[in-house]
Amino acid sequence: MRRGGMVVLVGGKPVRSIRWRRAVLASAATLALLLGAPWLLSHPEPLRLDATARTAAPGRFAELSAGRTHYQLHGPRRGRLVVLVHGAILPGLVWRHNIPELADAGYRVLSFDLYGRGYSDRPARRHGLDLYVGQLEELLNEVAKGEPVDLVGHSIGAIIAAEYTRRYPGAVRRLVLVSPAGLETDLPLSARIARTPWVGEYLLEVAGTRLLRPSRNMLFAPDRHPDLDAAYLDSIRFRGSRDAVLQGLRRLPWDRYGDRYRELRRLGIPILLVWGRHDRIVPIAAGDRLRRLTGARDLLVVEQAAHLPHYEQPALVNRALLDFFAQR
Repeated sequence: MRRGGMVVLVGGKPVRSIRWRRAVLASAATLALLLGAPWLLSHPEPLRLDATARTAAPGRFAELSAGRTHYQLHGPRRGRLVVLVHGAILPGLVWRHNIPELADAGYRVLSFDLYGRGYSDRPARRHGLDLYVGQLEELLNEVAKGEPVDLVGHSIGAIIAAEYTRRYPGAVRRLVLVSPAGLETDLPLSARIARTPWVGEYLLEVAGTRLLRPSRNMLFAPDRHPDLDAAYLDSIRFRGSRDAVLQGLRRLPWDRYGDRYRELRRLGIPILLVWGRHDRIVPIAAGDRLRRLTGARDLLVVEQAAHLPHYEQPALVNRALLDFFAQR
């Protein structure tokens, strides 16, 4: 401060300069606390996916070229194989209301976690379509042993299933596409923002993947499924989960797969489409267009369901799947 035109020094530094620096530091600390608080309060430190962590995983593991894959097999050993491919956010647990009924009907049911999800590895590779189709191919080489399969894919998993069918048509008996991405996909605002370079990394680091929890955009009646968010958050605790989700949002063909869907028509493989009436991510309006592109026999519209019709209305969807698989 000044006294008679003089600046008083404390420890050799002007008092005004000390106060200014303290104010700047205090402001910076407050801003950091405000920005970091959501992450600190809602997300524990990411865990390492090691042998200890995997002791909690049901099922088995396959050593594939890009990493270890977690999978489960249910139903009679000699049953016809049905393969379930989940979407970009929720891991294989999203099929937990469908597996028991399919297995009880005599089918051998294979569900697994895509790389970067659940208990499967988080490989340091581009998380795009080739990685996931390659994972499915290698896993089926180990489990199916050359047997044709009935293939069911949800959302981006529908694209993975369709691409596998395109590349290996002799390996697929029937194909079911549930809420399939690839046409007119309207990703939630948080997901669209996350696709922006740098912004996405910052957003997921600060707010975490809670922004993508299923109750926000995937369910018609989230209050009926209070445990789904917790199961999702538990599945992305491991290091590398957020990066895998972010790469998937950026690299997968969410609304650029129409021409390849059209190629399915010439293969002559029976196709069933399943859609939730209230799907906000892939609107039902895309259903008729996809039916024409693929030549699908049937389009099942599920009432009181959004992007997860097989989860919200499992009895209806399970019956449709069993009827479809039983057709000649």
